[in-house]
Amino acid sequence: MRISNKAGGSTGLTGVLRLRKTVRFADRLAALRMTGLVAFLVLGSVGASAATYYVSSSSGSDANSGTSSAAAWQTVAKINGQTFLPGDSILFKRGDVWNESLTPPSSGSSGNPITFDAYGSGAAPNLTGYYAVPSSAWVLVTGNAWKAALPAGYTTINFCLFGSIWGQKVAAVSSNLTAQWDFYLANGFVYVYPL
Repeated sequence: MRISNKAGGSTGLTGVLRLRKTVRFADRLAALRMTGLVAFLVLGSVGASAATYYVSSSSGSDANSGTSSAAAWQTVAKINGQTFLPGDSILFKRGDVWNESLTPPSSGSSGNPITFDAYGSGAAPNLTGYYAVPSSAWVLVTGNAWKAALPAGYTTINFCLFGSIWGQKVAAVSSNLTAQWDFYLANGFVYVYPL
């Protein structure tokens, strides 16, 4: 049996005395292992620490890091495109409004959720899920049916507001746009019968 007695060295001797020396050497290694374990735990906890991200529609930019209120992200779309870890927090600036839908791409874990909250002072942040179609985006389809392209990611529309009047969702066929305020979503376009 070969027993190491120094780092890199070994001896072919066996017996009680050699075994005892190996125990002393093992004690020294055990201390090193403990140090390595402590270093691993410290490094592991640094890597696993939760992050806080800030979002402000009024003063943020999606080019920012998002890791401080001074370097906040701007859009909910930026959040939807990120992967968060258990324990992370996403804070929305009070008083700001986002006309977007929040669909987090990741989740926390039991007892360690990803949290959404607010920072700053003022009214609670307002995520409306609302997308205002610019008037320049509308294209006449036929008769009184119009369409407008929507941003990528819109796969369902359940409500459509025409000024102050709620529209009626119909099946996705142009021939179903027969009454004022009818609408549907198909192939990335919202189709409406506005008048």
